[in-house]
Formats: sequence, structure tokens, C-alpha cells
Amino acid sequence: MFTDAKETARQRCHASLRGTCAAGDVSLLKNLLQQLGSEAELVVNMAPSGSNTLLFMWVFYTVHGKEYRNK
Repeated sequence: MFTDAKETARQRCHASLRGTCAAGDVSLLKNLLQQLGSEAELVVNMAPSGSNTLLFMWVFYTVHGKEYRNK
């Protein structure tokens, strides 16, 4: 499957944000989202390969706490 450079960059951003969400690092998350600018909404709502969106993950980790971050 062909993926253009912009989509590849979005997927990399999503992976970075995903790790940041899982770590619960609010400061870094805000910084990364600000750096994305107008792309932030698109990246936050991505669900690559059927994974959960970052918004879902953030709410999940906020509600369920650290026990899931450490798995």
C-alpha cells in the first residue's frame, strides 16, 4: 500500500503522542499538540490500523489510572 510522506509523518506524530498519553505526560502532550498546529485535530482523531484514537486513550488512562500505563 502506498503511503505519502505527509501521511507517514502523521503516523509518526500519532505514535509519539500515543506514548506520551500512555506515560501521562501532560506537559509534553500539550507541547507536541501545539507543535502540530492545524494538523493536531487530524492526528488526535486518527486510528491507524484500527487502533484507538488518542482522545479515547487519554480519557481511558485518565479514568483508569496508572495500573494500565505500566502494563
